Amino acid sequence: TVEGAEYKGINCAPELKKFVKSSVGEMNKAGKFEWSYNPPSTGTEDFMWARKGIPAIVCADGDATNYDDRAYHSSYDSWEYTPLDEEGYQELVDTFGKLVIDLDACNVRPMNFTARIKEFENSLSEDAGDQFDETLAKAYDAADAFSAKIDEVEKSGDKDAAVELNKQIQEVYLAFEDSLVGLDFMDVNCEDRNLM
Repeated sequence: TVEGAEYKGINCAPELKKFVKSSVGEMNKAGKFEWSYNPPSTGTEDFMWARKGIPAIVCADGDATNYDDRAYHSSYDSWEYTPLDEEGYQELVDTFGKLVIDLDACNVRPMNFTARIKEFENSLSEDAGDQFDETLAKAYDAADAFSAKIDEVEKSGDKDAAVELNKQIQEVYLAFEDSLVGLDFMDVNCEDRNLM
């Protein structure tokens, strides 16, 4: 991170957000940065991994950045012009180190599929909402049952059951990605972006 940065973020799959916040949320509140927790971005590698069924957790610049404004992809993209913030860098190492340690301690991936269903529900227009009521109710029930199974296998410590459940988790995650995630193209006016 560069000197003067005030914001940092963690991009992660919606299913992992609860885990991420419980792992590092209190630590981040005491840190030097204002932290945000965001979904995967098409501008970073986490999106490509997610589309292949592998949920990722990556560092992001948060809600604002002076690095992008002053240096990124310019002749000022060097430590000479944008010096390293050593204290901020240590906070990043501590944050992501704790995430790795906490993830490694899990036998079963700590996925919360209710979060993705909630995202889908929130994306529906008022007109469309009623036609999905029954489907959403079934989806929430299935997600709750899946969460209970994840908790049960995690608490049991049964490594073989965890391996099998992790395979099912990946299949469900990939199904959500295939069904609910896609790219949409914005109509960009070149004159507004000084491209002409």
